[in-house]
This record gives sequence, C-alpha cells and structure tokens, in this order.
Amino acid sequence: MSGSTFDEFLRQRSMLLNAGSYEDAKANFRWPPPGEFNWAVDYFDKYLAETATNPALVYINDELYRAGDSRVFSYPELRARSNRLAHALSDLGIGRGDVVMVMLNNRPELFETFLALMKMGAVIAPATTLLLPADIEDRAARAHFKAIIADPEIVSRINQIRDRLEKLGVKYFITLGKPSPSWLDYYELISGKSENFQGVRTRTDELLLIYFTSGTTAKPKMVMHTHSSYPIGHLTTMYWVGAKPGYRHMNISSPGWAKWAWSTFFAAFNAGATTVVYDYSGRFSAANHLKVLENYGVDTLCAPPTVWRMIILEDLTKYNLEKIKSFVSAGEPLNPEVIERVYKATGKYIRDGYGQTETTLMVGNFPGMRIKPGSMGKPAPGYDVVLVDEDGNPVGTNKDGHITVRTSPRPIGLMVGYDDENKNKEVFRLGLYFTGDVAFMDEEATYTSLVVQMTSSSQVTIGLARLNWKVTC
Repeated sequence: MSGSTFDEFLRQRSMLLNAGSYEDAKANFRWPPPGEFNWAVDYFDKYLAETATNPALVYINDELYRAGDSRVFSYPELRARSNRLAHALSDLGIGRGDVVMVMLNNRPELFETFLALMKMGAVIAPATTLLLPADIEDRAARAHFKAIIADPEIVSRINQIRDRLEKLGVKYFITLGKPSPSWLDYYELISGKSENFQGVRTRTDELLLIYFTSGTTAKPKMVMHTHSSYPIGHLTTMYWVGAKPGYRHMNISSPGWAKWAWSTFFAAFNAGATTVVYDYSGRFSAANHLKVLENYGVDTLCAPPTVWRMIILEDLTKYNLEKIKSFVSAGEPLNPEVIERVYKATGKYIRDGYGQTETTLMVGNFPGMRIKPGSMGKPAPGYDVVLVDEDGNPVGTNKDGHITVRTSPRPIGLMVGYDDENKNKEVFRLGLYFTGDVAFMDEEATYTSLVVQMTSSSQVTIGLARLNWKVTC
C-alpha cells in the first residue's frame, strides 16, 4: 500500500459516505497528503476487488436491452481483465509516462483500458468517437501519443491520416477485432496473458489524464490531470452524486468527455458502487433509458439538463422509479418546471451541481440540503469558492461575480494546468483559479448561475454521440 495518501483517502471517503449533513462534510473533509498513490492498484485492485460484494459493472447494449439481459462484471473480474491488458501493452513497449489516446464507446473494454493504463503509469487521453481526422491529428501533435486504442468504426478515419500520425510518434494502432491488416487486434493481444500484474508505484503529482475541452469558441484547450486530481478529487463528485457502497449508479454520458470519468468511473467506484452502462446505438431514447432505470435497479442517476428535458416529455407515471434515491444534473440551471415534474412523479428533487473539465465537482446541492430551484448550491468540501471582481476582490452577497477557487491551499481536484502558458497565466492569478463563469451568491451563501449557457468553453461536456449534439454538464 502507499501509506498515508491511501490511508487518508480511505478515511476521507468513509467520512463523506457517512456524513450526517453537508455542514459536517464541509467542516471535516481534508484532502489526503501527497505521496505515492496509484488508485487502480492501491484502491481498485487491493481494496475494492478484495472487499466489494456487489458487481463493479452492469453492461447493457441494444441486444441485451431487447432480451432484458445484461453482462455483469465483478470487481475481481475487471481487475483480472485489466491486468491482462496491462501485460499486453507493456509487452508492446508502452510504459510509464507514455500517452495513449483512447477512442472507445461505452463498453467493458473502455473500463479495462482505463484501469490497465493507470496501473502501468501511462497517461490516458480519452476522446470522443466523433472526432474528425484533423482533430485527431491536432491532438496527436500536442499530446504526443505513443498509441491509439480505437473502436473499429473509427479505423477508416484514422487511416486517412495514419502516415502523419506515425510521423508525429504514434507507434501502435489497436482496435477491437481486426478490420484492417495494419492494426493490432485488442483480443489477440490479451489472449493468454496473466491475470496478475504488479503495477507501477506512481506519485500523486504524476500525469494521468489529458482531456481536450470542447473548443466551441477557440482551439480546444489541453487539460492535464494527475494521479490525485481526478482519482482522489472525485471524492467531491461521489458525495454530490449520493452513491453508496452497493448502490447501482447510472450516468448518461458518452466516453471521451470528462463527465464520463467524473461520474461513470471515478464517482461510482470511489463509492464502491455498481456502475450501470447502457451502450445504445441510434438516436437517444428517453423511454428506453427510463426502462433501464426501472428494470436494472438503478439507485442514483446523473444526467445533463438536455436529457432531463427529454425525460419529462415521457409519461413518468408509466415507470416505477421508486427505487431511485438520488437525481443529479449539472451544466446549466434546470428550469423549475423540469424539477417540479420529476418531483411530482418521484417525490425527489433533481440536485444541480457545477464543475469543469479542469476540476471535479466544485459547487453542488448535496444530499440532505434544502433545494432552491435554479441554484447550483454551495461549495463542495475541499473547495474554497469565492465570487470576485476583475481585480480579485470578493464581491460579497447579493452581487454577481466571477466564480473563482482559492489556490492556497490548492484543492486536489484542480487540474495541473493547460499546455498553453499564456492561458495558465490568465486563469491562475491573484492566488485564485478563474473558472471563466459568473454567478450570484445570496445571503445563505448559495450560488446561482447568471447565464443559462455557461460562458466557458471548458465546462465538463457530455457528448451524446448518437444524437450528433452535445450538452454541457
């Protein structure tokens, strides 16, 4: 084990899971100290896989949905499967610090890949499967990928620029199956590999994840996270979601966007919950997702506002949603009528929250708090959030200001920075991190966004790939 970092991670996790109130959680939470920590080895393999009795993953695709079936993976099974992949990638020559682009849909292999790369000390660069060749090339040039692991449907797109990618340093091209002779077959690579893998002793400050923001108004920013900022940092997201050990948690999000790592992966597993994934094809169907919630025993649900607005178009009285204990949403304030419709049907309020690709959950309506419709809540444990003017002066209550986070002490859930030093100087100044968004704080220190569509292009983005549109969360 990694000593004090791991031990304190477990202590703070337990405190948040058992906190009697938001006030208790805020007062008692402390970020674990720096040190050696590899979440996939120390926590997932050596703790969860040894102690959890519930499944890690319930996987549903369209075929399984029509049959009323699912594929269920235990924590020990995901440990073994990811260890086989870690051996396979290590045997190729991929190792500590190497950057691997991952373009996989919401399937078990994605979970295996995240875990394997983390155990190896490699750097994960998730990407949406919607990327065009020019986007892929730009990211390869900036992040210096050594390998790409992609779904078969993307192979032809990558092949259009393969020569240029190889010149940029991409050495290995891996896909699920073998649609092209020039690609390595994921399943052949892992065949016969050992289910035991030692793992790398990583430091909390080592690079783990590279995300690219949506880039709606400018070139996408490259956001860098460490072995602590997302794995440990998402304790705040776990607390907000309301997941508990043994719960079934579902997050409606496409991989490649940071919100998948936020809620489908780290928040669910930090809680020791079961993550439920519906890997649908075609257009998004609110009715199908409601049936998944009903038929697969989901306890907690995270969905973006656009999805909630689609959900209330359905007759919610047709579905048995009584088992669901918690609904959360983030990205923009929900209309009061959306919250009210869900409340009338279920007796539970949707709890808003706020965060970015650059951070974990920073502000939220946490379990047990009184809900103010349209409000994104109060600062998360571990975050010192303050509204300021252009000069960094606090604006006080009943005024609007820039949403910032004090960086002394620096919250673990905050990114290392961008690959653009000018941009870093812009957002990290005056002892603050400037989010780029604006909010209003009332006399109860509850924050309300002033803008329906957040001003920053760096908002955590969920790409609903099959819909050909994106929503922020």
